Amino acid sequence: MLARGRWHRLPCRYAELDADPKLRRFIRWTLERVHRSLLAAGYDDPMGRFLATEAASLLDRLSGVTGQAPSRPQLDELTRNRRLSGAVFRQGLEAMAWIFDERGLGGGRILDGLAWHLPPAEA
Repeated sequence: MLARGRWHRLPCRYAELDADPKLRRFIRWTLERVHRSLLAAGYDDPMGRFLATEAASLLDRLSGVTGQAPSRPQLDELTRNRRLSGAVFRQGLEAMAWIFDERGLGGGRILDGLAWHLPPAEA
């Protein structure tokens, strides 16, 4: 394609290096949910306050982004994307799905996510 002057038709096997705006909106929505949950449940807990502060710090880094809840098909599409298959990325998507499904910190309707508070006597 280069020899014919068709610069716009170069095959590309890599994702854009710029930030994905849709993914950033999903991350913002997820962090907002986690932050609200941490503030509600962790007010008297030093670790809860620390985690809420960390979530607020991450939200500050996304200050120019408006949160958007992902749909289940969108989450599934991101999970199936082989180009974005790093372990940290997969774990982040799994956590996002937990929040979306309202497990653990996401809302507590289904309590099969992460435990908020487990007294040492029960550990």
